[in-house]
Amino acid sequence: MKTFKLHALLDYRKKQADRAHEKLAQSMEKRSSIAEAKKREENEMLLLRREIEDAEIRGVEVSELILHQEFISAKERVVRDLEESLSMAEADVREKKGELVEARQKKRALEILKQKRQEAREKKEKHAENVFLDEVAVIGFGGGR
Repeated sequence: MKTFKLHALLDYRKKQADRAHEKLAQSMEKRSSIAEAKKREENEMLLLRREIEDAEIRGVEVSELILHQEFISAKERVVRDLEESLSMAEADVREKKGELVEARQKKRALEILKQKRQEAREKKEKHAENVFLDEVAVIGFGGGR
């Protein structure tokens, strides 16, 4: 049985697809991590706002309210930065998905080619076997007379 001449290329395409899958998984993990950090910061900011509302009701000093407000402003900057990072991470995930799709398509094309060549080889071998059996039958039939 002959080997698939493009086997090395098929192996390379499989490795490319595996690497693309790993990169996508890493990108998705990074995106998830950023999204979780953003959510935490938003929750902390919400708690700080509630504390300010409670402090205003209790009648605390203005300096303490200013301090809380500065802290909230800092949290808002962090959330904006995380939103920007999240947008970049989502763009990276889309890019990695595209790379994975492309790598899988290239791999699949070679797998289909390999399968078609295998089927053609099997058909040719079957035909050669049938021709041989026909010749044996004719020789056997003719030799019996």
